[in-house]
Amino acid sequence: MSEQSDQVSVPKSVIVVGAGSAGAVVARRLADAGVNVTVVEAGGEDTNPAIHDPARMPELWHSPDDWDYRTVPQPGANGHRLHLPRAGCSGVPRSERHDLGALFSR
Repeated sequence: MSEQSDQVSVPKSVIVVGAGSAGAVVARRLADAGVNVTVVEAGGEDTNPAIHDPARMPELWHSPDDWDYRTVPQPGANGHRLHLPRAGCSGVPRSERHDLGALFSR
């Protein structure tokens, strides 16, 4: 039988999936602790100016910067599948939530 240690074992290497707000913070904290970190992100950089301008948000829908997700058929919408805009770039959905928040607060 082995004795348990009070020390936490820190891995030498970690892969963080997602470079959104939380993923970036986790990756930075691990790197600061001396861990080798690789961050994997599906989207590219948010270089489209429309991403940063809430008034231009509709330009992003169904564009190359949108994953273009759809819901399952919605009974309350007469069976229609609704568009769920999700930005396909690093640092989002933070960027997209900012824009959606601006839209709904107006």
